[in-house]
Amino acid sequence: KFDIIYFRDELLALTAVFTKKILRKKVFFESHSVLENKLRQKLNLLAVHNSDGIIAISTGLKNHYEPLNKNVLLSLCSAAEVTWFDYSRDINEFRKELNLPQEKYLIGYTGVVGANPNNDYYEIDDIVRSLTVLPKNVVFVIVGEINGNADWLRRVARDNDVENRVIIVLWQERNIIPKYLQAFNVISVPKRKKDLVGDSPAKMFPALASKRPIIGGRSESITEVLTDRFDALIVKQNNSKGWAEAILEIYNDGNLAKKLVDQAWVTKDKYTWEKRGVAIADFIKKLTN
Repeated sequence: KFDIIYFRDELLALTAVFTKKILRKKVFFESHSVLENKLRQKLNLLAVHNSDGIIAISTGLKNHYEPLNKNVLLSLCSAAEVTWFDYSRDINEFRKELNLPQEKYLIGYTGVVGANPNNDYYEIDDIVRSLTVLPKNVVFVIVGEINGNADWLRRVARDNDVENRVIIVLWQERNIIPKYLQAFNVISVPKRKKDLVGDSPAKMFPALASKRPIIGGRSESITEVLTDRFDALIVKQNNSKGWAEAILEIYNDGNLAKKLVDQAWVTKDKYTWEKRGVAIADFIKKLTN
């Protein structure tokens, strides 16, 4: 019944080829990754090669797949959604509701804590290790555990004698995540360890609208959105020392924190669902007309 088919899962590549070749439909593939799994990456390449257009969520992905398909639109993977947040409440109200420490300086992370399909992890462990040289009132809150997949972080905390300064929270529904973001003093956006093409953390975008300072890992996909010392602080090096230095800088400089928050509030307007939707719709119209 449809004229145009839009898909994101490379496992549907064969179905998409059938849809295009046999049913004569226009097919568009939103690509999120380059995969280490050889079979799934072959399906990824099949989807890219046979689609009428590709929507790539990072510049790295766009450059990677353009040799296979010249019709590639760069459209980053998420948006800064102000309606998710309640700006009328203060930080302690959120902490009380979420049962978080009132008097601590909270560094926060929300998102996947275990391995992704590439057997890759966010470098959350470096933030845990950074606690060893940070003031004692700095606590790291990790939100996103499923079925014990944060146990590796508990081991890191225990090995570094900081387990009493790491709080691990189970996976939360999306409508709860903004409350955690507003309960933090600083929001962390680490990169993945392998830093493969397409690893663009969606968590960057709501962070822009949180009115909290952001510290990001140093990677192409993160600096594509966040600009060092402008709307975020980017670590100088992706290790515990780099994270400790960045956290301390914001911890000790309230003016810097405010500057980053104010500019992030401006940057957020570049990334809205409406703008993303219009850009993708225009791209599809252009290629189908």
